[in-house]
Amino acid sequence: MASKAKRCPVAPISINEMDVSKIAPRLYQGGLEEFHGCQIAISGVNLVVKLTSDDTDTRILWPDLIEFPLEDEVEDLQYLSDLNTLAGKIARSIRNGDKVAIFCRQGRNRSGLLTGLVLRRLYKWDGLRIVNHIRSRRADALYGGGGDHFAEWFVDNF
Repeated sequence: MASKAKRCPVAPISINEMDVSKIAPRLYQGGLEEFHGCQIAISGVNLVVKLTSDDTDTRILWPDLIEFPLEDEVEDLQYLSDLNTLAGKIARSIRNGDKVAIFCRQGRNRSGLLTGLVLRRLYKWDGLRIVNHIRSRRADALYGGGGDHFAEWFVDNF
């Protein structure tokens, strides 16, 4: 996917102006590719979870930020214990009324993996429902790269 060559914003940017999809009430999944190399502040959410690992990637100045760098590969499943712990923290934040945005580069696979774990915590859905729901809300989510494997893992394990 080509970068949109967007200038780095000077003022805070609204979550609604970003490449995000509303997955569930107070839960967003998206990509940061258009802000590569920028420092941004995001309004409209209380917590951002950033899963990208590139040192020159987007820097989030505000709001609260959790960084959990992952590569977009099957090997990300080796971090399932830590990702489940993080999903529990995110689900608690959402239950407490916070709006949470989960980002990776394109907003497809890494963010889809964590978003799926959050949905499992919030709603106790089975894996097929999780995958179908995310794919219905976010174009190309959990497809290609590690995404197909993540989708298979959800279906096989929940």
